[in-house]
Amino acid sequence: PGRRRGAMLEIVGLAAADAGGQLPSRPIAALLYANARKTIEPDWYWTNEPEGSSYAWSCDFRYGDQYGHRRSAEGCAVAVRLIPLAA
Repeated sequence: PGRRRGAMLEIVGLAAADAGGQLPSRPIAALLYANARKTIEPDWYWTNEPEGSSYAWSCDFRYGDQYGHRRSAEGCAVAVRLIPLAA
């Protein structure tokens, strides 16, 4: 549903929920990079996955790398909506 730039993890998580979505998991972020990176501005984006108590995982949409950032760092976020698929 949207993109937000330059905010801490907790703020972008709330903004994603307000937009009717959520932050992507690491696997979903990797799928976004593989399939939609041309539609997402090249920067690093938060995921919804913590890494210890002070860090969280992010995905770099320039190169596809995933690494940890301090939760207080100002990063970007993209909100996603997951649609359940029936078998």
